[in-house]
Amino acid sequence: MHLGALRNVNSRALQSLGPDSGYDSIGDFPQAESLGAYLNQLDRENALPKMILYNLNPGDNSVFAAMAGNFQDGSIPAKFSSAAAGGFSIRRKALSGS
Repeated sequence: MHLGALRNVNSRALQSLGPDSGYDSIGDFPQAESLGAYLNQLDRENALPKMILYNLNPGDNSVFAAMAGNFQDGSIPAKFSSAAAGGFSIRRKALSGS
C-alpha cells in the first residue's frame, strides 16, 4: 500500500498528461485510526497478506512502523513492514522472494 500521497495536484497537467503523471505531493492526512481498523479487519478474516506500507509523508514514519509491528504474527518472516516511498523495485523483489 502506498499511502500519504496527494494525487494530481496540477489540474492543467492532469488535463494534458492524464492521472498519476508526476504531479503528486505529500498529503497531510490523519491515517492511523482508519488504517488500523482496515488492517485489523483483514487480520480478523485471515486475509492480511505479506505487505509493505509505502509512506510518502515522513511525519507519519513512526505511525506506520508501529502499525506494521501490530500485525506481525510469526507466520512469515517480515510479513508486514513499512518503508519510505523510494526504492520500489528493490522492495518488490523482497516481496516476491527473488
